[in-house]
Amino acid sequence: MDIRKCSFVSGYSGNRAGAATHIRESDLLEKKIILATDGFMTKYSESTLRDKLSKENALAIADYIIAMKREINPRPNYII
Repeated sequence: MDIRKCSFVSGYSGNRAGAATHIRESDLLEKKIILATDGFMTKYSESTLRDKLSKENALAIADYIIAMKREINPRPNYII
């Protein structure tokens, strides 16, 4: 058994863990964008969150819209 491949030794987790984390973060962002833009009449907001903003900013905006939808249940015209 190769000691370097054990995840409990010196924090080594290999390349698979990093790739899996990136995929999970990507999926999480995608799901949040879909939730945030659900009910919007155009795809402009969705494409802006996906393509024109950094992932961190898109995640922050998506989280804000999701929270607003949960707390005050605004009309779609108010959000857009």
